[in-house]
Parts: sequence; C-alpha cells; structure tokens
Amino acid sequence: MGCRVKQTAKETTVVGPPAGTRLKAFDLDMESMTDAFMTAAALAAVAEGTSTITGIANQRVKECNRIEATLTELRKLGVACEELEDGIRVTG
Repeated sequence: MGCRVKQTAKETTVVGPPAGTRLKAFDLDMESMTDAFMTAAALAAVAEGTSTITGIANQRVKECNRIEATLTELRKLGVACEELEDGIRVTG
C-alpha cells in the first residue's frame, strides 16, 4: 500500500505514504482476521487502483450481512465496488 510498518513485541506503528502520494491497491486474504475487513475496505476506497479482499464469506452471517452493508455504504460515497464469492473488489 506504500506505508511503512514497524512492529515490536508491544506495538505496531504504521506511517502512511509520503505526502502527495496515494495508498496503493492491494490483494488481501483476510481469512485469519475477517472482522477487520471493513477497515481494509475503507482503505481500498481511497487507494489508487483496484483492491481485492477475500476470505471473508463468513461475514454474511454475522448480526447482518456485513459484506452487503459495507458495499452499500461505499456505493453511497460513489465508490465502485462489487461482491465476490468470498470477498469484495473495490476500486479507489
């Protein structure tokens, strides 16, 4: 995505891309951390290019269909996005 990440035993620090540059699109399998996909989707919406987030099919059966809800809200903001069998595709 163009960020710098520093991780220690106690913390993780992420510094965004240099000023004047956009985040870069990404392909991410989130099967091991499905509850964080909405944060990744928001980042994908402002990244340059098309990002794919997979491994999140279980998010359809939470308190609501989180995939559908996320795409609905992104579309309200004019973001191009689509649902996949086990994830989403978002174009920033």
